[in-house]
Amino acid sequence: MSPFCRNLLCFAIVLPFSCIAKEESLSLCLNRLAQHHDLPLVYDHSKLADVYVDCELSTDDSIENAFAHWLTPLGLRWRQTEVGLVIDTVEPLQRQNEQATQATIEEVTVIAEPVRYGSIQRFQHNYQQAAEYARKNKQNAVGEQASLVGAMLTQLPAENLAEALQVVPGVSVTRDRGEALNINAMGLGAEYQMVLLNGRRVANTENVRNSNQYGQQFRFDTLRLRVVLKCVGI
Repeated sequence: MSPFCRNLLCFAIVLPFSCIAKEESLSLCLNRLAQHHDLPLVYDHSKLADVYVDCELSTDDSIENAFAHWLTPLGLRWRQTEVGLVIDTVEPLQRQNEQATQATIEEVTVIAEPVRYGSIQRFQHNYQQAAEYARKNKQNAVGEQASLVGAMLTQLPAENLAEALQVVPGVSVTRDRGEALNINAMGLGAEYQMVLLNGRRVANTENVRNSNQYGQQFRFDTLRLRVVLKCVGI
């Protein structure tokens, strides 16, 4: 056999193997398809870069045929939008089924419950948390309301509850010998204020200096701040 024929025979044997389809990254196939048809294509590159498919398609194949060949076996969907073709990178059905068998369904029920006096003790040391709780109380209250909670009382430079209440807008105090005794609210004197202690009305109408008894004024010097968890003004 002549050298020319031997070379020709070898070429004829090698040629079929050069046409064997080679799997490539799906993201590269999609990029070439978008460039060929001059269409914008939107997809998550990180999820498709490690997926390999047979990219060998005719140049005359439509996008629908290409997607049916590449995406449908993987359980991926595509849709036409204003910005172009969007591929929803949903995981393949087989992988979804495997995860579904391993997934644990957990049901969580949240029940809203008002904060009670016992739980208010957690605001005793953090002023910011106490102020935030008081702000939410004021926001959710019906009508005008102001409150002092936990650290808002204990961390103030005050000797008694009356001095602490001065920080509430519209509240002033009546002093006797330099100590705050009674409170005046919204321009009304102490005799027009009603004080409730744990939901029950209290009153101290006696002035120990001159024995005057009138109204329902309360002597706040009898309450020290360390025994008060919450004070609400309405």
